[in-house]
Amino acid sequence: MFNKRDGRFEYVLQVIYNRCQPQLSMNFYANNLSEAFHKIRDTGLDVSKIAASLQHALGLSKKLASDFDYARVD
Repeated sequence: MFNKRDGRFEYVLQVIYNRCQPQLSMNFYANNLSEAFHKIRDTGLDVSKIAASLQHALGLSKKLASDFDYARVD
């Protein structure tokens, strides 16, 4: 989470999935959930199915990061 001077946040979100498969998969999103900017061993994650959970996690991350210029939230 990057806390901008004007109060907005920018973020890079890493979504890891298929951990039980021989090789896990990862997607990276920057400031939106509509399109991954980088994929590692993509196996077709449908982000729309988990978008509400991701939005909730981003909201909580913003609260945790609100007192800092930068914060990594795991």
